[in-house]
Amino acid sequence: MHTKYGKPMYKTIRIRITSDQYDFLKQHRKSTGVPANLFVRIAIDERIEKLQKKGFIKPQTMPISKENKKRYPADWAQISKRIREQRAQNKCEFCGAENHQPHPQTGSLVVLTVAHMNHTPEDCREENLKALCQLCHNKYDAPNRAKNRKINRNKISLQNQLTFEF
Repeated sequence: MHTKYGKPMYKTIRIRITSDQYDFLKQHRKSTGVPANLFVRIAIDERIEKLQKKGFIKPQTMPISKENKKRYPADWAQISKRIREQRAQNKCEFCGAENHQPHPQTGSLVVLTVAHMNHTPEDCREENLKALCQLCHNKYDAPNRAKNRKINRNKISLQNQLTFEF
């Protein structure tokens, strides 16, 4: 998924389906309440997973910002994978949402990430790491982000007050 200004950008994919397939999706939506585009998304995700297993594309992971990359250990990819796949069994440790499946609450594709409970990337102890879906990770990090925003606003305000013109 591409991002712009930290927000996800989705690409529209047009697919051709037969009238029989369309009727099936329409009927299934009436009987289950599940939108047809969710079935299409699942089919695409299954295709992506097959391509990942064959090594044609890399699995999707959440990026680490450039300024924080140095704070993570060199073997972070292996640590993260072990937490997500072995310990958490590819499920969010807070809500149980399954990796690479539609989220039960939002319907968006789940991409598990590993969160540091004390918000310190250098601290990679087992008890400090949790495999979380995007929703749970964002909820967990929200108070810390708000605190950091306030600190940064105060720094900028102080810098502006100390700026002198000659």
